[in-house]
Amino acid sequence: MFHDQTLADVVAELNRYSKAKILLKGEDIKQLRVSGVFPTDSLAMLEALQKSLAIRMAQLGPWLVILHA
Repeated sequence: MFHDQTLADVVAELNRYSKAKILLKGEDIKQLRVSGVFPTDSLAMLEALQKSLAIRMAQLGPWLVILHA
């Protein structure tokens, strides 16, 4: 569960538990605000964020995910 946290903070928390490293591309994206209850699976959460924020996700194999505008 997250309440008015930056996407950078959310991704830092997800990286603690994710097998894949999640990176943010661009300074603007890091400051997006996130609130909500999301699935505990990090990739499912990123897919949910993709739908609610103006971001895209590129998965490069099982070990790297890049979020970008």
